[in-house]
Amino acid sequence: MSLSIRDEEEYYYKTISVDDSTDLEGEVSSFVQDLEVHSESLNCQITNDGEYVTSFEIDGFDDLKLPLSLIEDKRKVTLELKCEKKSDRVLRIINPCAFVNYLAEKELSLQLKFWLNQLSDKYDSVLIEGKDIDLTSYKEHSTAEFIERHKKDTIVSLIGVKMNVCFFDFLLVLFDKFEILSAHLLEMRTILCLCLISRSCNLSLQTFEFDGDNQIILTNIERDFIINKGAAVYLVFKWAYNDERLSARIGIINQVISQSKSVTNFFKISVINVLDSVYQIYIKEDFEQYIEVQNRVSDATLNLCNQINGAVSASRATIKQSIFVIFSYFFSIVVFTAVDKGKMENVFTLELTVLSSVFLVAGFLNVWISNNEKNKSVRIYKHQLDEIKIRNDVFLSEKEISDFFYSKSLTESISVAESKSYLYVSFFLLTILMELLWTFHLVKN
Repeated sequence: MSLSIRDEEEYYYKTISVDDSTDLEGEVSSFVQDLEVHSESLNCQITNDGEYVTSFEIDGFDDLKLPLSLIEDKRKVTLELKCEKKSDRVLRIINPCAFVNYLAEKELSLQLKFWLNQLSDKYDSVLIEGKDIDLTSYKEHSTAEFIERHKKDTIVSLIGVKMNVCFFDFLLVLFDKFEILSAHLLEMRTILCLCLISRSCNLSLQTFEFDGDNQIILTNIERDFIINKGAAVYLVFKWAYNDERLSARIGIINQVISQSKSVTNFFKISVINVLDSVYQIYIKEDFEQYIEVQNRVSDATLNLCNQINGAVSASRATIKQSIFVIFSYFFSIVVFTAVDKGKMENVFTLELTVLSSVFLVAGFLNVWISNNEKNKSVRIYKHQLDEIKIRNDVFLSEKEISDFFYSKSLTESISVAESKSYLYVSFFLLTILMELLWTFHLVKN
């Protein structure tokens, strides 16, 4: 008797090639009894010498007696027993070895997508060997945030996938008693770690590129690499992704690999000591540059803050001067035209009213132009702030960028610069003067 098992997400198959020694009733009864709890339906397909005979739903061996009795020579008969799994939010793994083999047939990118995206999206628990394992208790580690912020969209096949290595850690704890499944999850974790520390990768070709033209091609090396070097690859990943300066750390990993005789021999537990030493040298060399950048950014933001304040002050001074000149003009008219000549009516003649109106319109234009010039200057200063932020975000952390570019003084300066209250008050005063001027003119005449 020849027997093959296939365990997929939605279906479970047991294929039996019948011979004289086959306990057909025992095999079928065992299939029905074992899978009844998992099944939406159970089916059987019979072929004879490779040719299709019939297919039907089964509840037990009795359903097969009649179809089999019509076949004289049963030594060429093949039975395909099929279980359609229940469509609830439970992943039912009936045979761990067969399930892992089913996943291994897929490309690496599809295997990673299954574990990282589809598993949590489609299922709340996993039922395996009678044990119901809950998946909803997963909580992201801090490294997930670093990966999300710095992950490489150059891995085209993984765009949109949450590349959380910590989710594999979570699964490994849950499935620690299932050796075959644990070994597969360790392999997936190692491959994902290689994706995140390499310069580039091609999962279809199972190739990972590092500096110095170094490559890891999984198809060209022994499978022992994944088993024996997986822990070291994971340690190197954790070393790289343990803080915000991971770009520098990944650069150091690739620098050390470029100096190594063999990229596969690079991955060993003791390499962390080497990486720490190189990183300390990098920090010392980079510290002076960091201080210089920090001081330069501080001076630049303070200077732009002063320039914004200067633009606001200059604009307001021009507006105040315009208002003062206009009020002085009207005061002069009242003193020299009305008081000096003793006739208040002279202030509101048509000629003088038109002349005063022209003067007020000029005031309106002066205020509007001054405010426009201020807005242009402030807009340019804000663009400069954005450019400085972009140029220096490699050297500064997010908190430092926030301290420099969202400080109280700078935020308040920009807020005052963007406020239009001063403009509205000026226009209001000039409008009131215009209305009073023409009202008095019309009343007196």
